[in-house]
Amino acid sequence: MKKWLSENRHALWALCLPLYLVCFFLTEKLVPEGSQVWDPTIPADYDIPFVPQFIIFYCAWYVGLFAVGLWLMFKDGRGFRRFMIFIFSTFMLSLIFCLLVPNGIELREPITGTDIFSRAVVLLRQIDTPTNVFPSMHVIGSVGIVLGVFYTDTIKSAWLKAASVIVAVGICASTVFLRQHALLDIAGGLAFALAGWVFVYLLPDLRAKRKNTSEKSLKSE
Repeated sequence: MKKWLSENRHALWALCLPLYLVCFFLTEKLVPEGSQVWDPTIPADYDIPFVPQFIIFYCAWYVGLFAVGLWLMFKDGRGFRRFMIFIFSTFMLSLIFCLLVPNGIELREPITGTDIFSRAVVLLRQIDTPTNVFPSMHVIGSVGIVLGVFYTDTIKSAWLKAASVIVAVGICASTVFLRQHALLDIAGGLAFALAGWVFVYLLPDLRAKRKNTSEKSLKSE
């Protein structure tokens, strides 16, 4: 194990996960349910139906993040490092925002269904409080899954790339169909994800491309 870690130092970025979880639960304690000062709901949120079947997409978020992270850790060191930097930085900035602007929603209605999907949502609500919802980290994470898949040379399949986009859209939709988030939470999540993409992926790639172009120009002179 030590030998593998010494040869794959990028794997140490996985330590960001327990650090984030500690910060997340601390934020949940510092901003308990009922203490939020801003409710990001808008009238359109109340027109969105409750669809418990979307719990499948909501839970796919955890599976997707783990699967993409594990694949990149073993197959693409640089890709894993960028993936973790994107996830960790955007998630931590989200927690900081929630501390500065405590927020929460009151969209949840009593669940009367007894089917397996409704029961799963009841369990979810016992774990996931309606606080610290803006920006939606489910939305940010879903974008991270897509970026992780698209920004690696180890995944060539167009079907897998298309599937990652479909799953990401489903995850974003699930946040409102399960009444876990409001529409503005999705917008906020996309904004944070866009900023993360620019600073973690786009700008570094542009700088690297310019550097390679300059080096080729110098060699040709």
